[in-house]
Amino acid sequence: MTAPNVITAGVLALVPPFWGKPRIACILVAFLLEIQEIEDTIAQLRTLNTIDGADETRLRRLGAIVGEPSMGRAVERYRAAIRGKIAANLSAGRGDDLRRIVGLVIPGAVVKVDEGPAAIRLTLLSPASPEALPDAARLLGVAGAGGVHVTLATRPAAPLTLAGPGALTLAGLDGPGSIGGSLGWSVETN
Repeated sequence: MTAPNVITAGVLALVPPFWGKPRIACILVAFLLEIQEIEDTIAQLRTLNTIDGADETRLRRLGAIVGEPSMGRAVERYRAAIRGKIAANLSAGRGDDLRRIVGLVIPGAVVKVDEGPAAIRLTLLSPASPEALPDAARLLGVAGAGGVHVTLATRPAAPLTLAGPGALTLAGLDGPGSIGGSLGWSVETN
């Protein structure tokens, strides 16, 4: 985010009787230089308090506001998780909402959504980072509508072993050791 150029705007806003008067323009510019410095500082503060512009400390603060702890994640992964948490907080639990959450947590994800009675299945059709999958599954559990069974399925390039906090069920759907088998997280929300 860039600050508006108040000096140019101020000089151009002079009324016609003052056009071409260098002394008046110099006095005006002297005042506007200080105002421009304030505008630049405000623009910098706005940028630093966005998800994209925040450093690690500010990200933790933004994460605390939306209810997404850092959990020792890398900065870019944490940015994605915060975006996903914001979307989860605003979600109505519909398939499109859940697709958006997965897309925010796993950038570039191609997701197929199948909705049935009291069940939504999201299938990742593109490769996904093994580190981002638990984040996506956890946020889907938060965002899913009450009484709706939400399933996230993907085809990993290599076998994955995931462990960590949370009430996620990790199950190999095609059996252990199957090549190209799918992994599914089943998160029930009541």
